[in-house]
Amino acid sequence: MLECWEHGLSAFSLNELCKRAGLSKPALYREFGGEDGLFAAALDHYRQRVSLPLLARLDTDAGFRPALDAAIVGLTTDRDTPAGCLFTKMRLASPRLGPLAAEGVHKLASEHLRAYEAWFCHGVASGEANADVPAKLAARYIDTQFATALVQMGMGVAPALVRAQARLAVQPLLAESRAGP
Repeated sequence: MLECWEHGLSAFSLNELCKRAGLSKPALYREFGGEDGLFAAALDHYRQRVSLPLLARLDTDAGFRPALDAAIVGLTTDRDTPAGCLFTKMRLASPRLGPLAAEGVHKLASEHLRAYEAWFCHGVASGEANADVPAKLAARYIDTQFATALVQMGMGVAPALVRAQARLAVQPLLAESRAGP
């Protein structure tokens, strides 16, 4: 997972991975069925360790606005992990994926969109999200803005700049403030 995440699929080498892991290529093929199975397993591991915890932080009790800002901060904070996002890198490298990994990417993308849509709907119900934006469109927009931020983080753009751009980009999703002048 970390090898794919750090270097991306275009720079991934099965031979180099086997060498670094001390595995023979036949052993890797027995375990994963080849590169496609390896990528699918890496994505599933990423889903469990990174993606699901991220989606769980879309806390509707905290309110849509604070949770949206917390998600942006989380996406743009340097951690002890490779920059960017394995899922986003796999989405961008979809022509390189085999059927197992491609199906995993599709399922994870659907899972994200459903979570974003439910989160946005809750925001509309609480008066924090813009009710004029259709929920499915809002979910796609959130997905696009988060992916853009993660790509920029992977490219080494300064986190403060990525955070500021993401905050600006999500403004149309927020309900107009009801506070006075």
